[in-house]
Amino acid sequence: MRYKLLETIPKDRKIIKDLLTLYEEIFQVSNTNLLREIKEKKHLLLILAFDHETVIGFKIGYERKAFL
Repeated sequence: MRYKLLETIPKDRKIIKDLLTLYEEIFQVSNTNLLREIKEKKHLLLILAFDHETVIGFKIGYERKAFL
């Protein structure tokens, strides 16, 4: 297993597809708005776990609101 940290949405279409599929499987909801929603977030951090070339886990973090 290997991990990858990203501060932007991945450009690799397979990674995006795997992420969206996994999101639907875990949360049992449509992933239709996920990419749009995370594109709008400030200070995005994606932590992806891979088994060979397949995404098998993820954590999405972002700034919820600016602090003074």
